[in-house]
Amino acid sequence: MDAEFTKKQTCAPAAHKLPLSATKHGKIYQIQFGNPKSECRNFGICRVDNLEGKLKKAVNACPAKIAFRDSGKIEISFFREYLSAEAEEIHFSKGWFLVESEYVFSNDLLRHPGIVARINKGLYKITTTEKFYKVIF
Repeated sequence: MDAEFTKKQTCAPAAHKLPLSATKHGKIYQIQFGNPKSECRNFGICRVDNLEGKLKKAVNACPAKIAFRDSGKIEISFFREYLSAEAEEIHFSKGWFLVESEYVFSNDLLRHPGIVARINKGLYKITTTEKFYKVIF
Protein backbone atom coordinates (compact mmCIF):
# COMPACT_ATOMS: atom_id res chain seq x y z
CA MET A 1 0.00 0.00 0.00
CA ASP A 2 2.82 2.49 0.77
CA ALA A 3 3.79 2.65 -2.91
CA GLU A 4 0.34 4.02 -3.74
CA PHE A 5 0.81 6.88 -1.29
CA THR A 6 4.06 8.05 -2.85
CA LYS A 7 2.84 8.21 -6.47
CA LYS A 8 1.44 11.50 -7.72
CA GLN A 9 -1.99 10.91 -9.22
CA THR A 10 -4.74 13.11 -10.53
CA CYS A 11 -7.58 13.35 -8.05
CA ALA A 12 -11.08 12.70 -9.29
CA PRO A 13 -13.45 15.64 -8.71
CA ALA A 14 -16.69 15.37 -6.76
CA ALA A 15 -19.58 14.18 -8.90
CA HIS A 16 -21.92 17.18 -8.54
CA LYS A 17 -21.60 20.88 -7.86
CA LEU A 18 -23.05 21.67 -4.43
CA PRO A 19 -23.75 25.04 -2.80
CA LEU A 20 -21.68 26.09 0.21
CA SER A 21 -24.85 25.93 2.29
CA ALA A 22 -25.33 22.21 1.60
CA THR A 23 -24.67 21.26 5.23
CA LYS A 24 -25.70 23.04 8.38
CA HIS A 25 -23.32 25.92 9.16
CA GLY A 26 -20.69 25.06 11.76
CA LYS A 27 -21.82 21.44 12.08
CA ILE A 28 -19.23 18.87 13.09
CA TYR A 29 -19.48 15.28 11.92
CA GLN A 30 -17.89 12.03 13.08
CA ILE A 31 -16.05 10.37 10.20
CA GLN A 32 -15.20 6.69 10.37
CA PHE A 33 -12.20 5.69 8.27
CA GLY A 34 -12.14 2.63 6.05
CA ASN A 35 -13.62 1.08 2.96
CA PRO A 36 -17.44 0.77 3.11
CA LYS A 37 -17.17 -2.37 0.95
CA SER A 38 -14.77 -3.99 3.46
CA GLU A 39 -16.70 -3.49 6.72
CA CYS A 40 -14.81 -0.23 7.40
CA ARG A 41 -11.36 -1.81 7.17
CA ASN A 42 -8.46 -0.34 5.16
CA PHE A 43 -8.57 3.15 3.60
CA GLY A 44 -11.13 5.82 2.77
CA ILE A 45 -14.34 7.19 4.26
CA CYS A 46 -16.63 4.47 5.58
CA ARG A 47 -19.30 6.48 7.44
CA VAL A 48 -20.22 10.08 8.17
CA ASP A 49 -22.54 10.65 11.12
CA ASN A 50 -23.91 13.67 12.95
CA LEU A 51 -21.72 14.11 16.01
CA GLU A 52 -23.61 13.71 19.27
CA GLY A 53 -22.06 14.89 22.54
CA LYS A 54 -18.46 15.88 23.23
CA LEU A 55 -15.57 15.52 20.81
CA LYS A 56 -13.34 12.58 21.69
CA LYS A 57 -10.58 10.42 20.26
CA ALA A 58 -11.50 7.13 18.62
CA VAL A 59 -9.23 4.48 17.12
CA ASN A 60 -10.71 4.54 13.61
CA ALA A 61 -12.74 7.77 13.54
CA CYS A 62 -12.33 11.52 13.86
CA PRO A 63 -14.53 14.59 14.23
CA ALA A 64 -14.40 16.85 11.16
CA LYS A 65 -15.96 19.84 9.44
CA ILE A 66 -17.32 19.31 5.93
CA ALA A 67 -17.69 22.08 3.34
CA PHE A 68 -19.16 21.70 -0.13
CA ARG A 69 -17.39 24.25 -2.33
CA ASP A 70 -18.96 26.12 -5.26
CA SER A 71 -16.42 24.41 -7.52
CA GLY A 72 -18.06 21.05 -6.80
CA LYS A 73 -15.23 19.92 -4.54
CA ILE A 74 -15.79 18.61 -1.01
CA GLU A 75 -13.42 19.81 1.72
CA ILE A 76 -13.08 17.80 4.91
CA SER A 77 -11.12 19.30 7.81
CA PHE A 78 -10.18 16.58 10.31
CA PHE A 79 -9.47 17.84 13.84
CA ARG A 80 -5.85 16.83 14.52
CA GLU A 81 -6.15 16.89 18.31
CA TYR A 82 -8.89 14.22 18.20
CA LEU A 83 -7.03 11.76 15.96
CA SER A 84 -5.61 8.71 17.67
CA ALA A 85 -1.88 8.17 17.06
CA GLU A 86 -2.75 4.99 15.14
CA ALA A 87 -5.28 6.72 12.85
CA GLU A 88 -2.87 9.61 12.24
CA GLU A 89 -0.08 7.22 11.26
CA ILE A 90 -2.29 5.09 9.01
CA HIS A 91 -4.30 7.78 7.22
CA PHE A 92 -2.30 11.05 7.37
CA SER A 93 1.45 10.42 7.74
CA LYS A 94 2.24 9.98 4.03
CA GLY A 95 0.81 13.33 2.84
CA TRP A 96 -1.92 11.62 0.78
CA PHE A 97 -5.37 10.39 1.77
CA LEU A 98 -6.31 7.14 0.03
CA VAL A 99 -9.95 6.40 -0.82
CA GLU A 100 -10.28 2.76 -1.92
CA SER A 101 -13.99 2.85 -2.68
CA GLU A 102 -16.50 5.58 -3.52
CA TYR A 103 -18.37 7.12 -0.58
CA VAL A 104 -21.86 8.59 -1.14
CA PHE A 105 -23.18 11.02 1.50
CA SER A 106 -26.60 10.23 2.92
CA ASN A 107 -29.38 12.73 2.19
CA ASP A 108 -29.96 13.46 5.89
CA LEU A 109 -26.55 15.20 6.04
CA LEU A 110 -27.41 17.57 3.18
CA ARG A 111 -29.76 20.57 3.20
CA HIS A 112 -30.86 20.20 -0.40
CA PRO A 113 -32.98 17.13 -1.20
CA GLY A 114 -32.23 15.39 -4.46
CA ILE A 115 -28.54 16.34 -4.52
CA VAL A 116 -26.06 13.48 -4.65
CA ALA A 117 -22.66 14.14 -3.06
CA ARG A 118 -19.87 11.62 -3.35
CA ILE A 119 -16.16 11.15 -2.87
CA ASN A 120 -14.64 9.16 -5.68
CA LYS A 121 -11.99 6.49 -5.37
CA GLY A 122 -8.53 8.09 -5.57
CA LEU A 123 -5.50 9.52 -3.86
CA TYR A 124 -5.92 13.05 -2.42
CA LYS A 125 -3.33 15.53 -1.15
CA ILE A 126 -3.44 16.41 2.56
CA THR A 127 -2.84 20.00 3.69
CA THR A 128 -1.72 20.33 7.30
CA THR A 129 -2.61 23.34 9.44
CA GLU A 130 -2.20 23.94 13.17
CA LYS A 131 -5.66 22.48 13.96
CA PHE A 132 -6.61 20.38 10.94
CA TYR A 133 -5.65 17.89 8.30
CA LYS A 134 -7.56 19.24 5.27
CA VAL A 135 -8.40 17.12 2.25
CA ILE A 136 -10.17 18.43 -0.84
CA PHE A 137 -11.99 15.71 -2.75
